Amino acid sequence: MGLAFEAINPDIFPVALELFRSGMDIFHIAGRIYKQFGKKWGVPENELHTAMIDLSISEAESCFESNRFGLTNQGEMEIIEIINKLKQKRKIFFSESDFQFALAWEIQKYYNNANIRLEYCPHQHMNLYIDIIVELNNKVYPIELKYKTKTFIGKDGNEKYNLKNQGAQDIGRYDYLKDIQRIEQFSKYIENYEYGFAILLTNDESYWKKDRKGTVDEQFYLLENIIKTGKLKWGKNASEGTMKNRNDPIKLTGEYKIIWNEYSNFNENKNGEFKYCINKIML
Repeated sequence: MGLAFEAINPDIFPVALELFRSGMDIFHIAGRIYKQFGKKWGVPENELHTAMIDLSISEAESCFESNRFGLTNQGEMEIIEIINKLKQKRKIFFSESDFQFALAWEIQKYYNNANIRLEYCPHQHMNLYIDIIVELNNKVYPIELKYKTKTFIGKDGNEKYNLKNQGAQDIGRYDYLKDIQRIEQFSKYIENYEYGFAILLTNDESYWKKDRKGTVDEQFYLLENIIKTGKLKWGKNASEGTMKNRNDPIKLTGEYKIIWNEYSNFNENKNGEFKYCINKIML
């Protein structure tokens, strides 16, 4: 952006930016802004400080253009902002596939010029499926998702939910870290790979709360602020059933800090707190 935020009106800027994102052209945005804020401030439209308003609209347009291909001012894909928008509309999901489609749809609405594919598999590696692929400005961003649930019965608006207790948190932790490893591997097969994201959404507090020491999945714990890197493997007492199809250690090239974020909270319902962690895979 060309000018400091202090030079623009802090009330107008976010409104104008949202209107740009909605697809409205600058002529109609200017008319909407003049009408809305003239009425809000009790000032006739022709008496508003046009220089400040025009500057605010201009800076909003500049910000929008720099972000429309998935980049923030710091060169980041705005995945957190997209999740924040999603959770205002969908506080809970019926299944992992429901979550996958809803997030993909929200990304598509946010960046209407993006190419998005679900369950993508690169031709060089026919067994390496990725939940969501986002192509923006000739750059590729893979996203892997996990949705792990504990028993929940409740409503969100008019929709009724009855989520099952999936259990097997040891396997769930392994699988989330495997998602990070999968994206690291995926980066080797895709041209224009920029970076990827692994996301875990759950209402099962055992994923973020401290567990006892000495369990067979201790190296896979996803506690707040823990760093996951290098070779991670099952404990020596892990059963064959637990490790079925998951015998291989997780091998992470990068370092990944686990941070848990609030997603939604149904205070009146048992297991109604949903949190998510997200890790960026950039090699």
